[in-house]
Amino acid sequence: MGAKRSAILGIGIGQESTALAVLQSNCEQQQQQHQHHLHLSSSNNKNNYNYINKMAHFKIVAFFVCAVVLFVLSTKSAEAAIARVKFSNPSYPGKCVLNSNVIMAPGQTGKAPDHLCAGVTCLENGYVEFRTCQAKAPPKGCKQRDFVNTNRNYPECCERSYDCTKHI
Repeated sequence: MGAKRSAILGIGIGQESTALAVLQSNCEQQQQQHQHHLHLSSSNNKNNYNYINKMAHFKIVAFFVCAVVLFVLSTKSAEAAIARVKFSNPSYPGKCVLNSNVIMAPGQTGKAPDHLCAGVTCLENGYVEFRTCQAKAPPKGCKQRDFVNTNRNYPECCERSYDCTKHI
């Protein structure tokens, strides 16, 4: 059997033990190299895993920050401020009494007294809804100025003037 194995390996009968020793040595070297490669590979994998986790976390956080910013900007770009306040007076049941000169019935609308440009609507049980003008950005390169005509009714009084002159 030993002669057959030696013939297959292409070595002489006396050299079989030497060849086995060389093969064993080569195998041990390859195992050591493989283990070293695995060690480097596992530490690289840990670093890659940490990097991937950090990037994934960053992307998730960045996505939510962008989503929140877009949501806030989209909902606030052209809204008016709205407030509901009770303005009742037992002397005028069911009416909205804004002051001694302004007494409104439910459903009645008008311009708010003592405000440059705001609308009021009388609701049930003496509640009043106040509305301000929509927030609008001025044209590019312009600065927003005063209302054009505060004597107009609400919402026509919301028209604004702009200063679009180039400033140095």
